[in-house]
Amino acid sequence: MGFVGRIFNNDSAFGRLMTRIAVLTVCNLMFVLCTVPVFTIGAGWSAMCHTFLKMSKIKDTVNPFREFPAAFKANFKRATVSFLFFLFIFAFLALEWYWCGQFGGFFLTLRLGLLMIAVCLFVIALYIFPVMTVFPGKLTGLVKHCIYFAFKKPLYLLVILSITILPFILTYAFPDYYPLAAFIWFFFGFALVARVTAVLLYREFEPFIENEL
Repeated sequence: MGFVGRIFNNDSAFGRLMTRIAVLTVCNLMFVLCTVPVFTIGAGWSAMCHTFLKMSKIKDTVNPFREFPAAFKANFKRATVSFLFFLFIFAFLALEWYWCGQFGGFFLTLRLGLLMIAVCLFVIALYIFPVMTVFPGKLTGLVKHCIYFAFKKPLYLLVILSITILPFILTYAFPDYYPLAAFIWFFFGFALVARVTAVLLYREFEPFIENEL
């Protein structure tokens, strides 16, 4: 095998890198497809989290065409119910925020309470989709797991919040780069966020994982 052959071999460093990039891209495209019906976003995100948690477990690449659909199907009900619940709650809180601003006076102070509720719910929403891929049980039990893992390692929580929120802020802040941002989000942006989240959370999930992944 020549020099070029060794570089492009699947077992070479370059070959492994290209394989990982391919997995990221395929998972991202599958997730983008899941955003089209809207209500399947939660199931798509949980499936992507499952795929990357599985990669962290085996310390190798996986077949996204097998892992993603299987996880999507396995967690479809819980993920969809969770997503629609959070979507409804955040819409309700946004409406309450608007009306408090319209009424003014004392109602403006209520906005602080609404903000605190929204932040807590957002943290749970970030954790619940990867949590449900490795922990069985009802949603109430999953919420307890979310709270436990979120506040067990506050630094991990800050990192996950940052990598989830900052890219959207940067995307919105630079309208001249919307075409580039659209390209990044479409092909690998969401998957990168899910991958980093999975790497961090797997360290916390590992002692509790047996054969769930």
